[in-house]
Amino acid sequence: MKEKVKEEFIASFEKAMIRAGATNYEQGMAQTIRAVTLAYSAMRRIRTQDELRKALDRLEPMSRSEERLALFFIRFLPQIVRILFRNVAKQADRELPSLHGGRPRVASPDKARTILDYIGDLHRKGCTFKVAKQRASMKFGCSHRTIERLWAKRHGIDEHDPTIQDVLVYLANG
Repeated sequence: MKEKVKEEFIASFEKAMIRAGATNYEQGMAQTIRAVTLAYSAMRRIRTQDELRKALDRLEPMSRSEERLALFFIRFLPQIVRILFRNVAKQADRELPSLHGGRPRVASPDKARTILDYIGDLHRKGCTFKVAKQRASMKFGCSHRTIERLWAKRHGIDEHDPTIQDVLVYLANG
């Protein structure tokens, strides 16, 4: 991995940890590891029904009302987990930064370069920019406004700045 990309990756990861409530990267990772370890160790102790029986045998004796409450909790565990997840999602929605809400990219950087090259080629062959852009709009199925936007940003098209959609497509295919 390139050094610059690696450092951007680390800085982004640390920023995410801080947004989630940690004071720095190390503290965020320590908290994450503790939470995952606790959940993992609890689940490993009750992998089978026999292991669950043994864990229940080790519990302190419960009163009748505690037993009824525990059984109620277990019967409605899927609904309770759903409510907990909903509450966590609401809290995350309030406290964590939202995704970039800008206009989704109409063209990937490669397609944008192809469109811009097409316009440039037509202009070199004697077309006016206006006609070249109109032809590009028809050929590539984009609106005239999209072509104008691409043309205006032709020097700033960055292949190393993927959108969320680019990342999801990459993950789905890769």
